[in-house]
Amino acid sequence: MARTVYLMCELKSRDLDSRLLVAAHLLNAGLDVVIGQQWTMVQNAATIPKGIFLFKTANRIQAEGMGYVRKHGHVTVAMDEEVLGMMDPTVVGLMTDPRAFNADAFLFQNAQHRSMFEREGPIVGNVRVDLLRSWREFYAAEAAECASRGPYLLINTNYALCNSVWGAQRMYEITTGAWRPDMSVPAIRAYMESWPVTEQRNFEAMVGYLRLLVPRLGGLRLVIRPHPAENHEVWRSVAGAEILTGTNPIPWIMGATLTVHTNSTTGLEAALLECPSLNLNPDPDSALSRSFATNNAPFQASTPEEAFHATHRALAGESLPNATAWLPHFPDNAAALVAAEIAARAIDGPRVAGWPRARRQPVETEKFSATFDEVSARLGRLSALMGGPQLIGGTLDDSLFWFGRSPSGEST
Repeated sequence: MARTVYLMCELKSRDLDSRLLVAAHLLNAGLDVVIGQQWTMVQNAATIPKGIFLFKTANRIQAEGMGYVRKHGHVTVAMDEEVLGMMDPTVVGLMTDPRAFNADAFLFQNAQHRSMFEREGPIVGNVRVDLLRSWREFYAAEAAECASRGPYLLINTNYALCNSVWGAQRMYEITTGAWRPDMSVPAIRAYMESWPVTEQRNFEAMVGYLRLLVPRLGGLRLVIRPHPAENHEVWRSVAGAEILTGTNPIPWIMGATLTVHTNSTTGLEAALLECPSLNLNPDPDSALSRSFATNNAPFQASTPEEAFHATHRALAGESLPNATAWLPHFPDNAAALVAAEIAARAIDGPRVAGWPRARRQPVETEKFSATFDEVSARLGRLSALMGGPQLIGGTLDDSLFWFGRSPSGEST
């Protein structure tokens, strides 16, 4: 018999390390872990050993998945890592399907998050914050590798609607399908109407900034990290730019001389990493902009010209605004707290000994593909840093893996 936890990932670059950190705590507590691409886990809920599923977001699609796995006897724990940088209760409520609270436990990231809903539940923090605040040493070698070919400016873009790889209309349909916005509510209508307008302004401002910047970069590298849903070809046309796809942002932020973004969670991540960042923010009073914590960050520019001059002042060594009062509060040790909540609800069942293999769609493969050696190496490093046990594991399916404690029980 075993107690198995299913840790689902959608985007490798965003989800894998935070899930691995939770996995390390669970394995230390003697539980088994299945971790990797989420699609085959939910699809096979009727036939795999009973266990506990951790859902990392709370939109309609995830809420329906929770209902499906619960119907087949699994326990569900829900949280919402994706609201990390969101401050507006209207927007957080829009992203949260009420059925997500039917999970066996719903974990809030801070007191503000819980106050947005008339619900009870544990406050555990956000595991992504753990990685940014307490696990920087885990990324030190990767950050050094990012900077090994010379200093660089990191540009983070987040124009998944106006520069969508699927087209604006299809992207809008995908998002509204997950959110189901009630346009009769004035605050929701204002947000949904501001989204395409503000995003287009942000996109145009970033393009204008790059036109000013590129001819004057000198020897500085230009690294652009687009949103996964963007049309990356737009950025490949920028002369000399290095385009990052499917990469974890943390080492790239740590290695950068400066990160430039337009009201992105990347800006919040940079602040939590104590790395310099500039917010190019042409429309700060829009409902979309006001939903982001970074709308209140101290180093801002409202036009491409302002951003260009601010960048050169920063690169020249001018002291940057570094106020931190705008940062949301997150409890420490979120991964340990999440793991404890899971362990308290874990159920006994057969140990995973096989897996019904399933073919994935190309978009799913693009979002999350990994090898056993890659995942086991990262998990092993985290476990070793925690003084955890020796681990055993294997591949269950494409980009899906099982891990447990070594029978010897020795520490790494």
